[in-house]
Amino acid sequence: MTAVTLKLDGKTIKALGGEGIIVDHPRTRASCEGETPAILIDRPAWGGTLKAGGSVGGTANVFEAVFQIQVRDSSGALVFHKAVHATSGTGTRGTWTVTPALSGAKPGVGSIRVYESSAKDGSPINVVKIPVLIEP
Repeated sequence: MTAVTLKLDGKTIKALGGEGIIVDHPRTRASCEGETPAILIDRPAWGGTLKAGGSVGGTANVFEAVFQIQVRDSSGALVFHKAVHATSGTGTRGTWTVTPALSGAKPGVGSIRVYESSAKDGSPINVVKIPVLIEP
């Protein structure tokens, strides 16, 4: 799917919500850039499954295309941490894919956390965290 047209009761709508968000044409990822987080996790989906050998991926628009990824298992233990390089950054959204090592991870509901390190003080910014089912 490359675009979405919003309908209500079978009729195409022109605006959405009390704020009057204009949706008068099919919405694409590019037309939603202003609402998209700096680091987007596409797969696995929110609440999806991350199996051993499986990949995590998405898009990012961050300084110099660099950010961090962490995977925590069901006990909260950090089982994977790596710097990630998207295909582009600093004003241009790029794609990224990582295959985390899950050896020693406890199965169950864990999390994937991505973030950029602040150039000012190194603190995490643009943090996104999603729950996933870990199957090592």
